[in-house]
Amino acid sequence: MRERVVSFGNRLVGVLCEPELSVRVAGAPVLIVANIGMLHRPAPYRLYVELARRLAQRGVATLRFDVAGLGDSAPRNDALSDIEGAVADTRAAMQWLMEQKKGERFVLLGLCSGVDAAHTLAVVDERVTGAVFIDGYTYPTFKYHLREPLLKFFTLRRWLRRCARYVRQYHLGDLFQGQKAIYVRNYPSRVQLVADVETMLQRGKKLLFVYTSGIGHVFNYREQFFDMLAPARLEGRLELEYYYEADHLFSDPCQRERLWQRLESFVTTHWLPAGTPAAACSPNPREIG
Repeated sequence: MRERVVSFGNRLVGVLCEPELSVRVAGAPVLIVANIGMLHRPAPYRLYVELARRLAQRGVATLRFDVAGLGDSAPRNDALSDIEGAVADTRAAMQWLMEQKKGERFVLLGLCSGVDAAHTLAVVDERVTGAVFIDGYTYPTFKYHLREPLLKFFTLRRWLRRCARYVRQYHLGDLFQGQKAIYVRNYPSRVQLVADVETMLQRGKKLLFVYTSGIGHVFNYREQFFDMLAPARLEGRLELEYYYEADHLFSDPCQRERLWQRLESFVTTHWLPAGTPAAACSPNPREIG
């Protein structure tokens, strides 16, 4: 495995994690992951770092990078919105990888706000052959509303979150009055999301959707995904996981391990030859973000 800091586009910075030549899989797509919200490229609990190293030992390269203005990347010098900028930066990452002859096909992974750019590009860019969306877009359903009262009153985690919201609202609210939002997200309509997913599937793209109880206030049962995108028939056409025991940032090591294994499986099943060796943990990995 080889990791090195790289710079591309308009002074964007990332880390390219590549497999050794002996295990490199010819033609395998490169996984691209951008930072999450205001966090820099390693992701919470170094989630992306460990994933990249695991995939490198399976023969797949990963580029994790900071979008403009975050982490080590320079600020934007244009008037693009948050989502437009993230899309432009991800396109710059793909272009650089192609110019460096590191790959011509790509799998995009986004968590929370990182889903926005990954979704946009997966719909329109033919170089994107697959995508992973973790705690992405959600819409309430009839069954969601039926379950919500029970979960609200009988789940300790809900009460803790409610208390935290109370503290922010009544004790810290004055600190943020009049300040401009630092990040703005615009959800597609439900109709548009259905059309986008259908477009991706019709173009042969492999999709994995992962949800956790960390967004239980908007998503509280596995089948909600299919219900909220009805009448589209998506069962069996894409992959879906619901990790009820995981929080939004996968702070529990067991849940992180579960996610890593699932993401490894997703990549190796669709893009690597059968019999590719399983990943082995590096004894003393270099601490590169």
